[in-house]
Amino acid sequence: AQAVEGVARYADTLRGHVNRCKLGKLKLVVGVPSGVVLGVFLFGDEACELVHYGMELVASKRTVYDVRDTMFTAVTYHELFKNAAEDAIAQIAEPSPSARAAITTSE
Repeated sequence: AQAVEGVARYADTLRGHVNRCKLGKLKLVVGVPSGVVLGVFLFGDEACELVHYGMELVASKRTVYDVRDTMFTAVTYHELFKNAAEDAIAQIAEPSPSARAAITTSE
C-alpha cells in the first residue's frame, strides 16, 4: 500500500498568525489513490482538542476530499486539517518521481 503525508503548519493558519504561533504541525497519513485518512499526527496549541477530529476521520474512513469539501474554517486551528488535506491531494494528483517510477515498473 502506498501513502502520502499531507502536512500543515500552525504558523500558516489565520489563527496561528493571530496568536503568533511558531510551533505546531499536523500531518495526515493518506492512502493512495483512495485519499482515505489512515493516520493523524499533531502537536501544538490545543492539540488535545483537535486530535479528536482526526481520530474521527480515521475511524470513519473519511477521505481528504471529504475534509477539503466540508471544512468551514473561521479563526480556528481546524484550518490545519483543510491545509493538510489540500497538501495530500496535490501529492496524489502529482506523484513524486519515486512514486512514478514504482507505478511504471509495476505496469
